[in-house]
Amino acid sequence: MTIVALAEIADQIRGVSYGKTDVVDRPAEGFLPVLRANNITDDGLSFDDLVYVRAEKVSAKQQVRSGDIVIAASSGSISVVGKAAQAEHDLGMGFGAFCKVVRPSPKVHARYIGHFFKTQGYRRRMSALAAGANINNLKNEHIDEIEIPLPTLDEQKRIAAILDQADVLRRKRQRAIDRLNQLGQAIFYEMFGDLAQLPRTQDFANVATIQKSLVDPKLPEFRSELHVGPEHIASGSGAIEWRSVRTIEEDNVISGKNRFSEGDIIYSKIRPYLNKVALADRAGLCSADMYVIQPTKGKANAEFLRTLLMGKDFLAYAETCSNRANIPKLNRRQVEGYIFNCPPLQEQNEFARRLHKVAGDPAP
Repeated sequence: MTIVALAEIADQIRGVSYGKTDVVDRPAEGFLPVLRANNITDDGLSFDDLVYVRAEKVSAKQQVRSGDIVIAASSGSISVVGKAAQAEHDLGMGFGAFCKVVRPSPKVHARYIGHFFKTQGYRRRMSALAAGANINNLKNEHIDEIEIPLPTLDEQKRIAAILDQADVLRRKRQRAIDRLNQLGQAIFYEMFGDLAQLPRTQDFANVATIQKSLVDPKLPEFRSELHVGPEHIASGSGAIEWRSVRTIEEDNVISGKNRFSEGDIIYSKIRPYLNKVALADRAGLCSADMYVIQPTKGKANAEFLRTLLMGKDFLAYAETCSNRANIPKLNRRQVEGYIFNCPPLQEQNEFARRLHKVAGDPAP
């Protein structure tokens, strides 16, 4: 098997540049939809929250084609830089200047190349680049110099077919988990009602503590710790996808991290990840883009708080706060200042018991 540089088997396409007068936020005649970094997810391309740009600003070359890999090339958050997703068919839409497209050559199997961008090797390279130079922007050479193992074309097709099938199974599992989470939200609504319509009686700060101190990941005792970022938390279910989590040493991170323990809640404070909330089932470190939240003993149940933070009332509050401040993240005071109708601990515990029962888990 040969090893080749990506530049030998794929082209890079720059994104669409446009001004304020060239864009609208809804479909309109003479405008084309344009993907941005927030449309790139671990589950593929998302077509929510698109912008629409004057068609003449988008060249034919800049329209996303089947097999193209769309990469987040620039972001205010280092954890977003390098995120990639492949188009499964011609989209008839462009991609913004903060993104790049890698377009595989006809000489290789596009799906095989697309799967490479999901590998630990690719993610490790992006993490090393971001950590080593504190970059928020990928240059062409960062992508061109990536080395890819390249078997014969027939072998590429065989490998891609196996990985495609694995993706199908993973998506089915994710849908089952999402349905379970929807059921959890339904139980929450049944027990506690629509929080938006109820009196607001309790500050979040009265039922939980947000951890304030960061640890230095360069210290030897932390090098083997698992390093969780927003990208490792499944949207909807809140499950930590541990199979894709690496250690601090593998990620080569240098900036401060939050330490969490089993039973803590970890919550992403940045857009577009305000719905990423997990209840930790083991200890580790998480990115500084996340808060570690610890329920106050005798006042709050962790499963209740996790479901609360994933619910529509808190999400609406979080979106309003981040929009109002014109900063794409929540600060600690905003989270602590969320006011909601807080049920007694006994009822919270009953909610957790019901949730575990429908999930088939042992009673908490």
